Amino acid sequence: MEKLIVKIEDKEFNAEILSDNPNLALDGEPVQTEILKRLGPNSFAFSINGKVIVAQAFFDKRGVSKINVEGYPFEVEIVDETKKLFERYLRNKEGASGGGYVKVTAPMPGLVLKILVEEGQKVKKGETVAIVEAMKMENALAAPKEGVVKSIKAKERDAVEKNAVLIEIE
Repeated sequence: MEKLIVKIEDKEFNAEILSDNPNLALDGEPVQTEILKRLGPNSFAFSINGKVIVAQAFFDKRGVSKINVEGYPFEVEIVDETKKLFERYLRNKEGASGGGYVKVTAPMPGLVLKILVEEGQKVKKGETVAIVEAMKMENALAAPKEGVVKSIKAKERDAVEKNAVLIEIE
């Protein structure tokens, strides 16, 4: 059972991916979800509690998804609990010392499509540094802080596991 935090616009929901039916729980409420068909590069038909929904997903440089569900646009970000705790730790650490290095990791198992930076390159906070394909969706991974790329641990077309370190930034 994987626990995630789903941010939709300015609201956060606790989500759990369950191993049986229903396969998802949002704030403790069971939700049955199923991807029915990929309609195009960014379009999907899926079912939520038996209702068929068509959605388009787009990703920006901050790693936030722009989801258009039946004509209604939303900003959505999915974060696992570990990443959320790590982000809080980094904010506290950077606020206190301004330094340290951070790791850009794979949010879930997938395939590295693009590494968009080189070692020694300066990056800005929020700049896309890599793109990973997971579950037939492209995930733009953003630099969590401004800095210099210390090392690149993965290369394009690498299959990576969840939380695999792809890039380190100082």
